[in-house]
Amino acid sequence: MNINEQRVYNDLNMQLKDIYFDNTKEEYLNLIDFDIIRYVHAALDRGKDIILTYRIRKYYFDGTNINAIENYSKVRLTRNTKVKVKKSFSTKCKNCGSPVSSNDKECSYCGTKNESSIGWIISEIIDDEIDSKLKIEK
Repeated sequence: MNINEQRVYNDLNMQLKDIYFDNTKEEYLNLIDFDIIRYVHAALDRGKDIILTYRIRKYYFDGTNINAIENYSKVRLTRNTKVKVKKSFSTKCKNCGSPVSSNDKECSYCGTKNESSIGWIISEIIDDEIDSKLKIEK
């Protein structure tokens, strides 16, 4: 299987932003930023999915201080079969129906994320165990 590592990492980072900065999820309301510190392990699962383990640091604001929590996370990424690797193609926005290029990250009319531009989709967050807390100085 031909896998572009940088594309996998970029797709993961973009989707994590959507998960962590979704204002409807109470556990992330005070989250102000995150960094993927390093990728620990990647393995093919069932010949089509990637199981990716990485170390992540999440920064929270508690009203007076910025605190960081580090942990290992593991996700299952599934290849998006709608993505065409080299050629751009026209598709419709799943929200409003406006025409969108496959290379556009979002609909220019309504702002809905264009999943046809994401090569690897998070299909499952397998593990997200907290193992240490750090205090960041102001």
